[in-house]
Amino acid sequence: MENATGAKTSDFIVTPPLYTSAPDNENVLRIVSSGAAHPQDKESLYYLNIKAIPSVDKKALEKHEGGSLIVATLMQVKLFVRPAGLTPSREKAADKLEFTRKGANLNIHNPTPYYLTLIDIKVGTKALQDVMVPPRESVSLALPAGSGGTVSWSAIGDHGEQDKAQRIIP
Repeated sequence: MENATGAKTSDFIVTPPLYTSAPDNENVLRIVSSGAAHPQDKESLYYLNIKAIPSVDKKALEKHEGGSLIVATLMQVKLFVRPAGLTPSREKAADKLEFTRKGANLNIHNPTPYYLTLIDIKVGTKALQDVMVPPRESVSLALPAGSGGTVSWSAIGDHGEQDKAQRIIP
């Protein structure tokens, strides 16, 4: 596990730490808090790293003439710790985003206690990079030359749904 800054953390225990996954099977990971304190006024972000290492049939490799390539993959999953009773509701959080133009940058301020992930951000017809805005913080994105005065985006919800929205930049 890693925290929001990418540093390894022991705030959670993941079991089993290693397992074999057969084709067409599912595996269940259990994630348990180790008792670390989390802020009660906003979400906390962690990253669960899952590495998939393919098994190797050594006899098949010996029969195979020439080279072979075995690739391990790493999947990173966001884990949000959300205290009970946060307001506004998570469903209304993206409506609270504030967009302002500061010189050649678009400033996005998130006044809510939630992490908000924005994709398909466009100013006019110019696409900007996807971004995750931390709770009660701002991010700044460079505006391409000739970008318009309207920003549109999709916010990713708790279940992966995309809520599209649009706003005029003041």
